[in-house]
Amino acid sequence: MNKYRWLLPILMLFWLQACSSPAPLPEDRYYDLRPKGLKPMSAAVRKPIHLVIRRPRADALRAARNLVYSRDGVEMRQYHHHFWADRPDRMLERALLDGLQQSGLFASVGSLPLQTGTNAELRGEILRLDRVRSGAGWKVDVALRFTYFPDRNGPPAFTRLYHKKLKTRDERMQTTIETFNTVTGELLHALLLDLSRL
Repeated sequence: MNKYRWLLPILMLFWLQACSSPAPLPEDRYYDLRPKGLKPMSAAVRKPIHLVIRRPRADALRAARNLVYSRDGVEMRQYHHHFWADRPDRMLERALLDGLQQSGLFASVGSLPLQTGTNAELRGEILRLDRVRSGAGWKVDVALRFTYFPDRNGPPAFTRLYHKKLKTRDERMQTTIETFNTVTGELLHALLLDLSRL
């Protein structure tokens, strides 16, 4: 027994080193906001005007790239390792441009006004883009407000709130992002339908 006594300090040293090693930091993860289900409006009558898309506004919390969440529906927090690939207002602006260009509702769609001809304008606001604890799982809460001006220098034709909450299938963040994309696509589709009826 005495001849192995020298091993004890070495084993203790290895054990202490293992106990003092810091846990690995979580890996940063990035997600795209890609609304699903936006299609051309088959019965749409093309408006002979150019539509200007203004970048949607958002409060400081929802304009940041950190995903926003709440465990009680009251206190809002930001994740430290889950990020949008770009700021939500910029991703939503791109989705609006793509969706409205493909819709066939307007002669042209862009982010800058034309120098000649009639320019309509669409302004938006991100009110909610949140992951919220719901019982044992999660739900997404998305609220977008849009104002449409048939002539960008005149009064608006409408201001409408598009809001939906949807429970996720499981607790994985990837499933939450899929649910964000589904809900955002449904809200933008409702906006396109409203524009097609004008």
